[in-house]
Amino acid sequence: MSRARIEVHGKSVWVSRWFRIFHHALAAGVMASAMLGLEHFGLLGWLDAAMLQMVAPRSTETTQAIPPSIPQLLLIDNEAYAENFGLRSPLQRDSLVTLLSDALAAKPKTLLIDLQLEPTPDEPDIRMLDHLLSEAAHTGTRIILPLPIPRTPAQDQRTVTWMRSLCQAGIQFGSASLRTHLGTVVRFDLDRNSMAVLATGDMRKEYPAPVSACQLLEKFDSLESLRLLEAPEHTSSENAPLKPSAMRSVIAKSLPWRIQGARQELQTRKPEIIVIGGDYDDRDTFLTHAQHDPVPGAAVHAAIIASQGKVNSSHFLGWIADLFFGCVLGFLFEFLWCKVARLRSEEMQLQAPYYRIFLREWLALLAASGIWLIALLLTLFAMWCSGAMIEGGWWLNPGPMVLGMFLHALLLKDAGHTTHPPSAWKEFTLHCPSWPLQLLGSITALTYLVLHAFRH
Repeated sequence: MSRARIEVHGKSVWVSRWFRIFHHALAAGVMASAMLGLEHFGLLGWLDAAMLQMVAPRSTETTQAIPPSIPQLLLIDNEAYAENFGLRSPLQRDSLVTLLSDALAAKPKTLLIDLQLEPTPDEPDIRMLDHLLSEAAHTGTRIILPLPIPRTPAQDQRTVTWMRSLCQAGIQFGSASLRTHLGTVVRFDLDRNSMAVLATGDMRKEYPAPVSACQLLEKFDSLESLRLLEAPEHTSSENAPLKPSAMRSVIAKSLPWRIQGARQELQTRKPEIIVIGGDYDDRDTFLTHAQHDPVPGAAVHAAIIASQGKVNSSHFLGWIADLFFGCVLGFLFEFLWCKVARLRSEEMQLQAPYYRIFLREWLALLAASGIWLIALLLTLFAMWCSGAMIEGGWWLNPGPMVLGMFLHALLLKDAGHTTHPPSAWKEFTLHCPSWPLQLLGSITALTYLVLHAFRH
């Protein structure tokens, strides 16, 4: 073969390789862009939640030292509920005053109380409990209470009067509702009206307009008006993953309230944020992806406070990762399927004796099964990596990558039957006539991601 022919052949091989790279990159880009579009319209929330539940390592022990910024959880457990509250609901107010006095003695900057404290029908209008909270708010402690539960018209009207008096003292009311997916708390809403966001005083741009419960009660004279806080214009569609290590740290640092010893322990720890709640009612417990056992609602609020800003989730990095691994896996699966096709080549089958045909068929079957086994192992590895990353403060949903990988393995099943790889645009267009639309879709998704990243 002449030198000129060798150079032309070598150039043709490199052009064919570039076309193969371009083909796999287009396929990966289309899959990543399709997943991005589905996620943008909220159609992949179930996949994200399922992946968080599957990949987050569940444990009852903390793997590292507990940061001092973790909120202090103060719980009314079964023992305290029996000995100090007489197993009664609503909770006895005298014991609540003692509990809150112990918490406020530590002089926290923020006190979040996940208990219903509105006055009952048999209570007087002036209560020591309200005076204690108002005095603490006047001295600079941020106090967050849950929105009251509607009861009867007369009781609701009294509750409105009570809320207004506390609002004037500077006390805030927030939503205690928690986002659950498939019965488990894995993400939380970035909503300014939630108790956890109010407790941090975080007023970032992505949070909706500042309309609070106290502001609504200035204009309206009923608890029904507080439902406006759930209107689309006053809520945030943004949400973030709950950090598993934050939940475990909150539980490990939690303190059951005791009349003897709790005050001294809190004064020793000097927490900036204290979250008070009950751990005596199974109806107020939630499953999380951090550990196997359910936790009280107050623990979830504390973990949300500790998780805010601690887990980064980038759609841009996810799209780039899907594109890169899609290309690599495309070449891998194409290579493997070509080997399987060679084992089942008709020309070799016609020239081989019967026992070799039988052996090749079984080898081809084992090789094809091995491809799906490789895909399964890569899936488990991607999920393990995602679980390790979320503990380090990063979350990349492996679901789109896993779906794309199996689609790649399925679509490239016939790659070994391709007679001649394209070496020119005309041949490539005949081989893949939709490539301009695929390229346009990928560029559109990339442009959206870049603009979205700069906007934030």
